[in-house]
Amino acid sequence: MPNTSVKVGDSTNEASASTLPDKKAFCQEVKAVVRTAGKGFSPLRGTARKDNTEDVSIWEATKSVQDFRCAVYHTRVLGDYVYCVQAHQDCKAAQDGFYLFSSYLMSTCYPGWSWQDSRLSTWDSYAQRRMVMATNDEGLRISLETGRAKDSYSRCELTLTFELL
Repeated sequence: MPNTSVKVGDSTNEASASTLPDKKAFCQEVKAVVRTAGKGFSPLRGTARKDNTEDVSIWEATKSVQDFRCAVYHTRVLGDYVYCVQAHQDCKAAQDGFYLFSSYLMSTCYPGWSWQDSRLSTWDSYAQRRMVMATNDEGLRISLETGRAKDSYSRCELTLTFELL
């Protein structure tokens, strides 16, 4: 007889548990990026991009966070930040990733930070945007956002940003 006392969060299929990104590894990777903030994220600077200008310098990051592709930015106006993206996803997958990674950030990686959950617009078929964000005492802001991809309305992306204010 099947288990009828399944609770929220229980895995009813052993394979399904292995498909989720590892919470501990995610937090370790996020914290590795945060540790470089005091140095303007310069330890993460890898290969410089060819489209650098006087106002903006961009490097491929030497470390990533899970399946996010990361780049390190130094800008004259906005300062230093790391921008990580999971692009060209099915919008349902991006929404699921948002819920998963935001719960990791808020409950495991940095539970002591004051997290704000913002619906940037209603979650509907037109504008699927939502963000969680927190800033620590040293002026480092972490934000996780999901929304429509800029180059394809039918796809969504998930972005994770670390910025020095």
